[in-house]
Amino acid sequence: MDLFVCWANVWRSQSAEWFAKKFKKDVISCASVEARKEKYFYKPEKVITDIIFKKYNIDISKQEIYYPLDILKDIDNLENIYFLFDPKKAKKSDKEVLIKWKTLWEYFDSIWKKYSIYEIEDPDAKDDDTIVKIVDNINLVVNKIYS
Repeated sequence: MDLFVCWANVWRSQSAEWFAKKFKKDVISCASVEARKEKYFYKPEKVITDIIFKKYNIDISKQEIYYPLDILKDIDNLENIYFLFDPKKAKKSDKEVLIKWKTLWEYFDSIWKKYSIYEIEDPDAKDDDTIVKIVDNINLVVNKIYS
């Protein structure tokens, strides 16, 4: 199983998860910095679901937002972990996304779980054209990972 991680699991990691499902069946995604489940009604941001559907014919509108504790049962089964931002640059994480009071990357470090970092621009508060470019970049990164 592979894991894609971003700040809030409402844009980048959700997109990467679904692009990766073309290559690998067992793929999940989760947040690691911000807890935004309630803000987005437990679903990915509507802007991104619309773009992914219109451009790639992939419907992620029913996908849930996950936090690290939601996927804790799967951590031992993770083969590959991909952060879509540099976690070392995050100032602090919301308590809802911590595991044993550690950030997700600190937790992975503590259990000797390796991960890769791909710095992809955060699409939050960008115009639609920029978001489309970011989504295309996510697709390119995922294709590169699995090719």
